[in-house]
Amino acid sequence: LTTLRAKLRTDLDGTDAKKVQHAVEALGELHDTQAVQQLIELLEHRDPRVVDAVGRSLQNITKQDFGGSRFRWSGWWRRHQSEPRLQWLLAGLVHPSALIRSAAQDELFEMSGDVASYRYDQPSGERDQAARRWVDWWQSHGYDVI
Repeated sequence: LTTLRAKLRTDLDGTDAKKVQHAVEALGELHDTQAVQQLIELLEHRDPRVVDAVGRSLQNITKQDFGGSRFRWSGWWRRHQSEPRLQWLLAGLVHPSALIRSAAQDELFEMSGDVASYRYDQPSGERDQAARRWVDWWQSHGYDVI
């Protein structure tokens, strides 16, 4: 996978928009955190299909959503690039978007099981408490998350 990810990141600099789009989509599915900076830069690509794919991939990797704003994505990246991706997933549990919360829930469930009784569509107070239980669970297993 390391070789594949490196090849896909190289493809992001290509001139064939369709190939770039496919590389963007694949890196999003692979949750490639090393591609985030390149993806942010592609938000200014001339092909709107590439830009749409970049937005979806950034959401998939980071569990955040700043639309097509390169400025906001860059600011988020500066503040959070040194954090483990697990931290991003846990932050996604309290995101305003139900779609992002659901995606974070699904991925965390695959990683740890249903240890917090979290449901993305619960009322916000219950969601926040369940998200805190998930953070506590990860901390009790030796992960430095807040």
